[in-house]
Amino acid sequence: MRLIKLEIKRMLRTKSTCIIIILAIILSGMIGLSSALVERSTILNSDGVIEHISGIKAINYKREIEKPLEGLVLPDIFVDVINKYQKVYMEHGGDIPNEVFVQQVSPITEILYLMPYIFQDSDGSVSARIFYELQPQEAATFYDKRAQQQGMYWEYKLEDNNAGLRQVEEREDFVKKPFYFSSYSGWDTAGEYMGICIGLIVLLCGVIAAPVFSGEYANEADDILRTTKYGRRHLAVAKLVSTMGLLGMLYIVCMVIYGGICYSIFGAKGLKTSVQFINLLSPSPYTIGELYVRTIFIGFLITMAMVMFTLFLSTKFQTSIIVMALSIGMLIVPSFLQAVANKKDSFSSIRYILPSSGLGVYNELLQVNYVRIGTWSIWSPYVIGIALVMYIFIFFTASIRAYCRHEVMH
Repeated sequence: MRLIKLEIKRMLRTKSTCIIIILAIILSGMIGLSSALVERSTILNSDGVIEHISGIKAINYKREIEKPLEGLVLPDIFVDVINKYQKVYMEHGGDIPNEVFVQQVSPITEILYLMPYIFQDSDGSVSARIFYELQPQEAATFYDKRAQQQGMYWEYKLEDNNAGLRQVEEREDFVKKPFYFSSYSGWDTAGEYMGICIGLIVLLCGVIAAPVFSGEYANEADDILRTTKYGRRHLAVAKLVSTMGLLGMLYIVCMVIYGGICYSIFGAKGLKTSVQFINLLSPSPYTIGELYVRTIFIGFLITMAMVMFTLFLSTKFQTSIIVMALSIGMLIVPSFLQAVANKKDSFSSIRYILPSSGLGVYNELLQVNYVRIGTWSIWSPYVIGIALVMYIFIFFTASIRAYCRHEVMH
């Protein structure tokens, strides 16, 4: 334990480490704040003039106008929303004046805009025409129609994967219906930005971890350290544990700052909203808050797995730049594989089992992507989580062995 404390103190005394830690904290706060600044809305100001607003002002405005919709979205709510839109349409036709749209339609758009995903218009296509073609009483069948659309979508996505289809149906059984709605303006954007924040934290943690072993190889400090009483395996374990502990705490601090800024701006009520308002056909039985917690947890595993991967590379190379280059390369491989892979080739599964897999887990948790292993079918977030935990232990052990072998070969 004393050796671990000394290693942490040594790292914190390094100027570059302190700069990177401060940079990670600042970037986390800036990304959290930027998720609010990109929000846009349109209002009718006191002079009766249309005005475009953004940032916190737009978020507060949306929260205010959507407050009447807060609560369980019962079938009657869908009927009421369609009736309100069709009343406006009957008065103004397809060319609804901006001021009328802002005052009467904007407050109900979060519910209204779900309709085209579920109901088809008169020619069988999906379009905004459903807003005025849909019979109000038919809108009350929203949840039944959604189940039909889900069935068709799942069959298309999973094809002959019967095991995966059964699991999707079991997940859907846990989805609470009717859905719960509270204005979540900003939280959806913050979820997307969280992947960017986690990616930057992982990158900066890799920069800190890269020279842990290779830096000492380069200046031959390890020659002196290995002659001490605890200069071999004990030292390797101390370096690994201290680096993981320090960078694990850095991740937690960054996420607390990121989440704290989002919470203070967006409020807590939006976290109770069903994730189906983000992905309507998703069978994931989460609220937005639960989705965030799972994303942050997977992000922690990614950070630890990539730190251990970088430390392993650090035991193998004497140049920190090479270690950082390989670490960055691993970080971008899943995105590359996702871009070039199609649903049927092996790349679709490989991108779930890398040390850097899961940066897009916020969206993955809402999907129906399954990895087939023989007769088994495993949901992709489970595959990602299991793989990350395995990598942490594998690279921990491999790093110790590599360091010891380097001692022998030196």
